Formats: sequence, structure tokens, C-alpha cells
Amino acid sequence: MGLGSKYLPKQIVKSKIQMVPNITVMLSYKNKSKLSINSIKFNDDKKLAWAANENSKERFKSNEILWTLQCTEKYSKKIIDLFKNNKNYYLKEITKEFENLIGFKVKDLIFKDIHGWRYAYNLQSKNLNPSWNSKYNLGICTDWMTGPKAENAWLSAHALFKKIKKNPPKRRV
Repeated sequence: MGLGSKYLPKQIVKSKIQMVPNITVMLSYKNKSKLSINSIKFNDDKKLAWAANENSKERFKSNEILWTLQCTEKYSKKIIDLFKNNKNYYLKEITKEFENLIGFKVKDLIFKDIHGWRYAYNLQSKNLNPSWNSKYNLGICTDWMTGPKAENAWLSAHALFKKIKKNPPKRRV
């Protein structure tokens, strides 16, 4: 039993959560004509799952073409323990894969970076509610309670906030 098992609902304590790693690459290319692509899903690729054209969001002005690449679950699992000590190798490998798929050339690349998260998202939503124990001032919320995406972390935190507001702490710690 974990540290919080005495204070948390049994449904949360007994949850079996399977988290999946994720490898993400960010690329910036010299200015090209504006692309009418928002994102690309690669169904049959062994390394890349999808790519997002960040310029299409129009959150900022840039003279560069900005891409965020998400690797497949299988490939992310394969390299999660390797990429930090071999960043240049994996950046080159993933970038080359992307360029082969969409036709950009390496000579136009001006920035690249790679990040990895061992526990990026869960495979299935558990449909759990955040927990708040006002007696002990102990709350728990997380993305895996409600879904697999980063947005679920915010939704879970917001639901916990509403519980705390409705039932404030009984004592100060």
C-alpha cells in the first residue's frame, strides 16, 4: 500500500494505470510559402504518428515553418531509455523520416530539439473523480483520472478546485 492509501478512496488506490512514453521533436525550417496543412496523421509509419504545423494555429508570427512531431507509441517505447544519451542520432533519424514523408530538405532546417516523457499518457480513461479530504487537507487530481490528454490534467485540477471551494479545509497544517 502507498503513502496515501489510508486517506484516499479505495477506487483511486486500487487503480491500475498503464502509462505510455512519448517522444516529441520540434523543427523549424526556413520560410517557405504558407502551408495549408494543419496536421498530418501517419497511419503506416513505424516512427511517426503525427505532425502538427504550428503556424496554422496563428498564435504567433514567425518567418519560419514550425513543426511538432509525435512519435508512435511503439517507437517511443523503443527509444525512451536511449534518446537522452543519443539526442543527435535520434533527432537526425526522426527528422529524416519526416522529411522523406513530406518532402522537406535538411538544408532548410534551422532548429531541432527532442523531448521525451516516460509517463506521457495513459491508454485508457479511468473515469475517476479527483479526491479531496478536507480533514487532512489532502487532494489528488491528475490527467489519468479522466483521460489520456494534457487537457485532462487541467479538467481534473479544476474539478478538485471546485471540491475544495465547496468543502474548505477543516484545519490549517
